Amino acid sequence: MARRLREEHDYDDDAVIEVREALLALAARHPLQSADATGYLLRSFFESLRRHVRAEQDLLAIFTDLTPPGGTLN
Repeated sequence: MARRLREEHDYDDDAVIEVREALLALAARHPLQSADATGYLLRSFFESLRRHVRAEQDLLAIFTDLTPPGGTLN
């Protein structure tokens, strides 16, 4: 699970660069792609982040269930 989350972080880092470049170009009025393509890029990015956050929340829920009340895992 930890490996999967690290891989997702790497993917997210790459996606952030792509989104940043697209938005900076759009703000400079020199879009790199059509408005539809930019919209798709953003929707895909946000969906990926939502999925990633849900996976991390699930992992935290598992750890919370395993931790004894007032204690730590040893």
